Amino acid sequence: MKQQPAKCAVDEWGNLVNAEDFRYPSFWKLYCFHCKSPVVLVLAPNGQVSHFLHDETFMASADFMACPNVECS
Repeated sequence: MKQQPAKCAVDEWGNLVNAEDFRYPSFWKLYCFHCKSPVVLVLAPNGQVSHFLHDETFMASADFMACPNVECS
């Protein structure tokens, strides 16, 4: 499976959050906007764009088939 970075995710309270708003690692539980699977925040150094990726420990879930951010190869 190949993942595409996502700019937004949903936090544990149902709020839409933007990866660029995070300056430090988050202890919040974050979920994919499309398939509601857990995601991790990837903080990018040196002015690059921060983003979210699906948590690889949950990649076996059938929910990923419907997610536009995951490409099954």
